[in-house]
Amino acid sequence: MVKASLAIVVVMFVIGLLRGQPPLSLFMTAVSLAVAAVPEGLPAVVTVSITLGVRRMARRRALIRRMPAVETLGCTSVICTDKTGTLTAGQMTTRVLWSRGVTADVHGEGYGPDGDVMVQGRVADEADRELLRPMAENLIGCNNASVVLREDAGGSAGGEPAGAWDAEGDPAEAAMLVVGLKLHLAAADRESIDRLHPKVFELPFDSDRKRSSVVRSLGESEAMRVLCNGAPGGGLALCAHVLGPEGVRPMLRADREEILATNTMLAGRGFACAGVREA
Repeated sequence: MVKASLAIVVVMFVIGLLRGQPPLSLFMTAVSLAVAAVPEGLPAVVTVSITLGVRRMARRRALIRRMPAVETLGCTSVICTDKTGTLTAGQMTTRVLWSRGVTADVHGEGYGPDGDVMVQGRVADEADRELLRPMAENLIGCNNASVVLREDAGGSAGGEPAGAWDAEGDPAEAAMLVVGLKLHLAAADRESIDRLHPKVFELPFDSDRKRSSVVRSLGESEAMRVLCNGAPGGGLALCAHVLGPEGVRPMLRADREEILATNTMLAGRGFACAGVREA
């Protein structure tokens, strides 16, 4: 039976060559036929195949705990993974600010206050910071996060080294808080805002409203200010006025189109955009 099966394998191999099939494919088919004809040889063939595969993986410094996972991985064409903490450092950082026609690039890593805010390739001057002041006040005023400096190694849940800044609270709010501090504006820090404009009421972020809101008092008067941050589209739908370089004026269709176009442009660059507004 062995001789007959080997003879059939040889005949099949020759016929395949005459038909112009690839020799490697024919060889693999011939091996499969031989194994099928003589099932006692299957364990040896599988053992040799796995050994050769493990040697190739070892050369590439790959370590597999369960061998069946190799077969699954070989059949995989798309891998979906949660990037936070897996493909990234598990931190959020504000990179771009856009307010009243001013586009600012924010430098610095993590949740530390070190880093410059750049406008048109230069460090933001006093005039630039004043244009960005309303946004900074909103970023800090509508915010419940805080950043702390870890003085002892392993002091945080993530085991950050000594001297590392860590966020307490929502990572997105922490990123917005840090960029507000990087602008170095007087009376635009958490303590000053809480003192000048005490918090009266708060609506946390939820998936229906797609925004969070904080109502703050304007001081001695009974007037109130509502600070919001959240999805740009939802916040824009509630706006009837816009704050431009010349002051507050009615929002025009061109303003909405410019804001949406800027949001689309930043999203195309891979940024997760958040809008801020006040009333």
